[in-house]
Amino acid sequence: MKGDHLESPESIEVPPAFPATIAKRLIIVDTSGGRIVPPWALSLLQLGWMCRSHVRPGIRLLLVAILPTRALAGPLASLGALFAGGATFSGAFTWDDMRALPAGSSVFWRDSDSGKRCRGEIERPWEFAPDLVPVTIREGPRAQIGTVHGVGKDVFRRLGYCLEFVPTARGAAALESALNLHLALGVDTPRAWIETAKVDVQLVTNQTRLSMETDGVHLGLVEPGQPVVSMKDALCANTGSRDAMVKLRIHSPGQALEDAIPSTILEGAASAAILEGLPFGNSLVLLERHEYSHEFRDFLLRVAAEAGPMPDSFGALVPASVPPGVELAGFALAATDE
Repeated sequence: MKGDHLESPESIEVPPAFPATIAKRLIIVDTSGGRIVPPWALSLLQLGWMCRSHVRPGIRLLLVAILPTRALAGPLASLGALFAGGATFSGAFTWDDMRALPAGSSVFWRDSDSGKRCRGEIERPWEFAPDLVPVTIREGPRAQIGTVHGVGKDVFRRLGYCLEFVPTARGAAALESALNLHLALGVDTPRAWIETAKVDVQLVTNQTRLSMETDGVHLGLVEPGQPVVSMKDALCANTGSRDAMVKLRIHSPGQALEDAIPSTILEGAASAAILEGLPFGNSLVLLERHEYSHEFRDFLLRVAAEAGPMPDSFGALVPASVPPGVELAGFALAATDE
């Protein structure tokens, strides 16, 4: 691994290690049947875990993997990043956060009677009821739209207020399935992870190819009789509205990326041009060998001129070995904006 002259603060904790139970218990089920996760797939899960788990102030990591094929590479690396996001989760949306929101902010919840997804806007605090947060309902049951409700701490907890649209019933089931998979594989993911609007990773890929690759692919446990989870559910990704609560954002190469997401996974030869516009957040590039062009090599030479040794805490995440035909490089760069 290559790197730069940045030093990580001594007070920073070593990121969590990739759970060994994943290699022992995870199986991939497709049209050819079920098999224990093979070394090539395990290495992609580990790369995603590395990209998401090592988030440090002032430093952004760039990881590059040259692969024999990119088949399922993006989904598997994204899944590894989601495992790490769950394992390192913090910062659930709290009642104190709700009370601190400025007037005009949007909040979201599910109506307890109709089950409809709702959106409201925070109003200025009521002097006569300082323990309540006034919210004007903008979307939800027709009879309630335009009315102002005083939200107290108990209602906040019961209705699960958040900062993005709550998932549909189908989306909620997918998140629940993903959480159960995490826990079954030994990933210590709290329930708050699926209840909090906080995206862990964005994937830049050809969306048609992604859909074809993941169609019919399921994940399960080596123990017989255990339920399986579709790869699409496990990825907790946006399949429609960008306002929906998800853990993975999927972008086509030409779409604008979001700069507040801690990790980005990019597939294909266009990655270098996209990376030039990412000033912070960790990135993982997945290339097939024929995509490693002179232009991409020149890009890495420019990166290497700015970079030097990796933070010591990163060493614990580097796999002891990689499958044949896989080459890895890594760089630590200064984050220009956080």
